[in-house]
Amino acid sequence: MKKIFTLVAMATLAVAASAQVSWKGYGTAADDASAIAGTSTNSVVAVENITCGDGVSISGIQKTHKVNGSNTSYFSDATICPLKFAPTNAQVAGTGDNEGKNVTDPEYQTLEGGVKYKQFVDFPFGIVEGNTEDYLKIAGISFKATRIGTDDVRMNVRILAAGDDDDNYVSDWLITSDNASSVISGSGVYQAATTDGYKEGYQPSREDDSKDNSNSNGYDVVTIPAPADLPDHLFDATIEVVIYGISNNKAAAIMDMTVYENAEDMPTGISEVATEAAPAKAAKKIVNGQLVIEKNGKKYTVAGAEL
Repeated sequence: MKKIFTLVAMATLAVAASAQVSWKGYGTAADDASAIAGTSTNSVVAVENITCGDGVSISGIQKTHKVNGSNTSYFSDATICPLKFAPTNAQVAGTGDNEGKNVTDPEYQTLEGGVKYKQFVDFPFGIVEGNTEDYLKIAGISFKATRIGTDDVRMNVRILAAGDDDDNYVSDWLITSDNASSVISGSGVYQAATTDGYKEGYQPSREDDSKDNSNSNGYDVVTIPAPADLPDHLFDATIEVVIYGISNNKAAAIMDMTVYENAEDMPTGISEVATEAAPAKAAKKIVNGQLVIEKNGKKYTVAGAEL
């Protein structure tokens, strides 16, 4: 992994509560600089712009989503819209049952293909250059995700990082069939592979609530605790989202990507999904690497399901 901040020996980072870094992923146009700019609430953490791999480009903005058949703005200011991240691969002529149709080449319909063809969106940050005393502190991440124009969008996310003890850390994929119901707040699901072995992975909610696994918000909120094997002594990191399963005529949106330094500041999703399951004063804890809400002796996932 390329280091975005070059540093030497460091000491443990002492941070203020609620410190975090974030990226909007929405603006007034595809070239709106504020849409890809990162922000930091911690003076020792610098944030770079959102960047795309060679296999993804920003193809425009998604002006509306459908609620009960009506076009609805994502924000109260209708000029603000999510960026559309689209793979650059073109569709190909289908064969067999798809003869006569244009389809996405099977090479691009797996997570492995998405990585191979650099279909990723990166969110990089790190300790400010010249600081030789501090380390990053990562408790978890949260972001909003949308599939646009098709049910075939799949995505996954991982953390790439560099530090003293593990210069090239790469996490496992952070959304799995086992944890999907806990980390996804919304209507998106983890889809099993088709019979021919394609399209396994996280399918976000669509921008049309009439479609399967979709909702009136037009997006899911994904909240993931940091993996247990994340090294302590890190000085730069990148949250990498891989988009696959589609071609350049479709897209996905990734909004409000946020990296939290403290687990207690992470969203729970309870207020959106199951408000009666865990009232506002419920305790939030990390149990076996998973964010859990505890109230009256009962435990709930971030999606509101009782454990």
